Amino acid sequence: MNNRIGYIMEEAAKGPIQEFGPKLMIEVMDTITVFERGNLRIRFYDGTEFSYEAA
Repeated sequence: MNNRIGYIMEEAAKGPIQEFGPKLMIEVMDTITVFERGNLRIRFYDGTEFSYEAA
């Protein structure tokens, strides 16, 4: 967990995030659930969740 916090703090010190790359994604996202119709539910390590409904 400390490595995750360290990496996130380093990225935050650089200023606004310009690109959400795979390393940052791995560090902040806990799970991504893909449902049969293509809808997504994304859960972050802090417990925040949001959903995306495919068109």
